[in-house]
Amino acid sequence: QSTWGQHQTNSWYQYQMRLEIAFVLFFAMLGYAKVNVTALNDLNYENLIKSPAILVKYFAPWCTHCQILAPEYQKLAQLVTDLELDCIIAELDVTENPKAAESADIKGYPTIKLFVNGVAIEYKGDRKANDLLDFINKKVSPPSQELKSVAEVQNIQNQTGKRCIFVQDGINGLETYKKVARMVNEYAFYHAPEEMVKKVFPEIKAPSVILLKDYDQNMVVYKEAPEERKFYNFLETHRFPILAGLEQETVKAVFQKSERKGVLFMHYGYDDKMKELEAEFKKFAEEEQHYNYLFISCNMKQENAKQLMEFLTLNETDFPLIEIVDGQRKGISRFRFADEITAKNLKRFLSEFKKGKIKRFVKSEKEPTENNGPVYKAVATTFEKEVISNQLDVVVKFYASWCGHSAAFAPKFANLSTIFKDVKTLKFVEIESTTNDLGEDQVTSFPTLKLYPAGKKKSPVIFDGEKEVEDIILFLKKHATHSIEPKTKKIDLQH
Repeated sequence: QSTWGQHQTNSWYQYQMRLEIAFVLFFAMLGYAKVNVTALNDLNYENLIKSPAILVKYFAPWCTHCQILAPEYQKLAQLVTDLELDCIIAELDVTENPKAAESADIKGYPTIKLFVNGVAIEYKGDRKANDLLDFINKKVSPPSQELKSVAEVQNIQNQTGKRCIFVQDGINGLETYKKVARMVNEYAFYHAPEEMVKKVFPEIKAPSVILLKDYDQNMVVYKEAPEERKFYNFLETHRFPILAGLEQETVKAVFQKSERKGVLFMHYGYDDKMKELEAEFKKFAEEEQHYNYLFISCNMKQENAKQLMEFLTLNETDFPLIEIVDGQRKGISRFRFADEITAKNLKRFLSEFKKGKIKRFVKSEKEPTENNGPVYKAVATTFEKEVISNQLDVVVKFYASWCGHSAAFAPKFANLSTIFKDVKTLKFVEIESTTNDLGEDQVTSFPTLKLYPAGKKKSPVIFDGEKEVEDIILFLKKHATHSIEPKTKKIDLQH
C-alpha cells in the first residue's frame, strides 16, 4: 500500500485485499475464525473493559480493512493463549452494538484499544499479530521500571531513544506518571528517588521528570509532579524534533492518523537560499512548538517526496511553499502562506490560522467550459453549485482517473444517466477526487457513489452495495426525495 494509504489505492493493492479476504472466508468456513476471541456486546461491554487487561477490536463486517485484519487478530488470540498471557482478546461489531460503540467514541474501522484496569490505550501501529503482541507485552508489564542504584541511573543516561525518569520525593505523582506511561508508546519510563538521581543530575529537584532524547536539547525537564493531561501534552510536544524531516512517522502523524496539524516548509533542492529560509522557519518553529503542531522541512527533490508532490498536485515551480495541513477535520484541509518567509510573518500567519481567519486553500481542476450532461462534470470550485445549491436529487460518482475499478464503473454510471435523462429532478455528477479538495465530502476509496437528496444535502447517503445498474436504481428509489420513475419502460441493465 502507498505511504498515503488513507487517500490513495491501486489495483495491485485491491487485488491483494481481495485475496486476503478470500483466505479469511476460507478459514471461517473451516470453523477457525474467532476461536479464542471474546465477542463483546451492548450488555457485557462496560463490565469487561474494566478487566485487568483486555484488547478490543472495533469493526464493521462490511469494512475491507477489518476483513484483512481478521486472520492476524485470530493469530494474535492464539499466541496470547499459547503464551498464557493474562489478557483477553475481544472484538465488538459496532453495527450490531450501537450503545457500546457510542461510548467508545469510535471514528473509523478497524480501531484497536487496550484497556488496562479500565484505562484505554489506542493502538496505532501495524496491524500484524507480532506487533500487537509486543504492544500488549509492553502495556501489561509494569509501566515504569524502578531504578535501584546510581549505576542504573547512569545507564539510562547513556542509552539512546526517548526515555523518562520520574524524580520522586516520596510517592506523590507516581500513579499519575504510570497512568500516562501506559498511554504513550514511544517512550521508556523509569522512576527513582531524588537523592539517587542527584548523583547523576545534580541540578534536578523533586518532584520532576527528566526527558532524555537524541535530538534538539538532549535533556528537557518537566518541573513538577505529573498532572495527567499536562504531562501527556509535554510528552507529545517533544515526541518529534522541533523541525522534523519528511519521514514515515511524520507522514503518519499528519496525513494518516491526523494526530497533528502539519506546518510544512516545502522546497525543491537545498541551496544557500533555501538554508536561509529554513533557518527562518526553524526559528518560527522553536517559538511556536506545541503538541498539536508538527513542523516539517520537506525537500521535495528527494525520492520519498514524490508521492507528496502528487498528492498535493504540486510541481517544481511551486516552491518554496509553506502550508498548514489539517487532517483533524474530515478530509484534508490546506491553508497556504502567501507572504515573505520570515519568522515574524509566519508567527502572524499561525496566529490568524488559530483564530479561524485563514481561508482554506482549495485544490481544484479547471472548471469545464462545456457541461451539458447527462453526466455533469464537477470540480472543487463548482461542487457547491453542481451538487449542493439546488433542489435536485444529485447522484455523485467520486472516482480516480488511475483506478481500474473507476474505469470499469464509468459505462454503468453513463447508462444510469441515460435511463433517467427525462427525470428533471435527478442529476448525475462525477468528480475526480484525487485532483480536487472536497473537505468533508472527500472520499478515500474509488469509485464511491453518494446520493445528495433534495432538502437533505448535509446528509448524503452512501451506496454500499454491488455497483450494478439494477441495484443502484433500487437505492435511488429508496433514498431520493423526489419520485424518480423513468419515462421509458425499457431499461438497459447490461452495462
